[in-house]
Amino acid sequence: MKKIVLAAMLMLSVAGAGWSFDPDNLNKVTITNSTTDDIQYLFAKAEDAGVWGADILGASNTLSPGNSHSFNILYINESARFTFLAIDVNDVSYQISDVTITDGTEVNLKFAAKNKISTKFDFTFTTVELTNTLDYDINYIFFSPSESDHWGADVMDAETILKKGTTASFLVPVKAREIKYNVMCADEDNDTYSFNVNLSNKKDTHAYDIEASDLDTDDD
Repeated sequence: MKKIVLAAMLMLSVAGAGWSFDPDNLNKVTITNSTTDDIQYLFAKAEDAGVWGADILGASNTLSPGNSHSFNILYINESARFTFLAIDVNDVSYQISDVTITDGTEVNLKFAAKNKISTKFDFTFTTVELTNTLDYDINYIFFSPSESDHWGADVMDAETILKKGTTASFLVPVKAREIKYNVMCADEDNDTYSFNVNLSNKKDTHAYDIEASDLDTDDD
């Protein structure tokens, strides 16, 4: 569980109340494709992370030229810096580095020719499947490298809801060595469910259920 959850629980437990996820703490980020080709992968990396997180577009989506994709982002302080990476269908990479995101502000970024970089990212991906087995719809899913204190980007876009009994699929770059990720989901009542997963390139698909037993409580 990330420090934001632990710190909030600690402060509120002193006051005699339980912690609850607050969507007002989220910042909306909108990415526009101002290149000439479809963007196939989109990533965000927090300033304290050494690896890229999940593909924000989802396992089977692309972002066409002229179109935009909006998602929410969550971090632990009043502001944080993130780097954003886009890879198009021709494996051309675009990067916008060290974007400072501050509480209460929306961020609008455009990937254009000026953001093109020479680096080629030869990623190997695994597909992560998260199935909602709860009696509630899930509004947010954060999937972040454990080495980072920030939760980072919501892997569902700003409008998508994971209905009970359905599955969200997204791609995550993996390596031979296992990398630990933290997962936090917030339901329609703003209750959160957290667990950890370890991913490597040994499996093409990693499937997990979001279960009632993952509910975050004051005792966690």
